[in-house]
Amino acid sequence: MRVLAFSAALLLALAPGAVIGQSFDGTYAIGDCAAPGDGAMTLAGATISFYESACRLSNPTALPGFEEAVMYDANCAGEGEIWKEKILIMPALSGGLVVVTPGWASIYEQCR
Repeated sequence: MRVLAFSAALLLALAPGAVIGQSFDGTYAIGDCAAPGDGAMTLAGATISFYESACRLSNPTALPGFEEAVMYDANCAGEGEIWKEKILIMPALSGGLVVVTPGWASIYEQCR
């Protein structure tokens, strides 16, 4: 379940002082936004929330060659566990977000 919760936690809102001038705040889902279930993700300020976990994002860092991508330090908690991870977030061509962590990547579509 940690992998699923972490997947959900791969979201991002730009933290205060982020290197990119845009905000990714909003609700996103893997699959159907009408019934997102455990594939939902919400970004609000420096917090990304998932089905059963949430992460506080800090230390936004630009990546050379990836103009709109931002790497974050994430302090996460969920399902009785606490962990730290790096999270990369960048806009997807579809208008959603690509979220990448070591060993995992997914595309979240923005819910309207």
